[in-house]
Amino acid sequence: GHWVLDDRLNLTEIIVDSQIDPFKKRLEKPIDPITGWKKPSEEYTRHTIENSVKPLRRLTSPVFFSTDKEGKRRKGLSELPTQNEGPLLFVANHQFGGLDLGMIIAELVEERDLWVRGLAHPIAMGVAGAINGGEQVASRRTIRT
Repeated sequence: GHWVLDDRLNLTEIIVDSQIDPFKKRLEKPIDPITGWKKPSEEYTRHTIENSVKPLRRLTSPVFFSTDKEGKRRKGLSELPTQNEGPLLFVANHQFGGLDLGMIIAELVEERDLWVRGLAHPIAMGVAGAINGGEQVASRRTIRT
């Protein structure tokens, strides 16, 4: 019983690396983040906006602008192309350390029905291997001697 308290042993890694698979996750094909993406349900979208985005909107009162073809700035996102007009690269400057991302995405969905996916540098996402010049960084240990 006390072996789980031994700090030389990582029980989580042992379980993850074992053949124990009660939910049959190892049999599932990995989801491709590009071709496997599916639009969330309207109920999920409404719930997320109501509970996560609206409180931030009340605190910050964000204002959105877009630029028309003549270069004139317009309040709102009405000048953004629709999804039928081809791909769109939307670049946002996060003034609140990324907390504004939900408000930006919600505005794009509500005003223009644009469903976007974010890109971030691996360091911003804390991905192992992005540090030490691309060398893989060990994120788990089994036994420490």
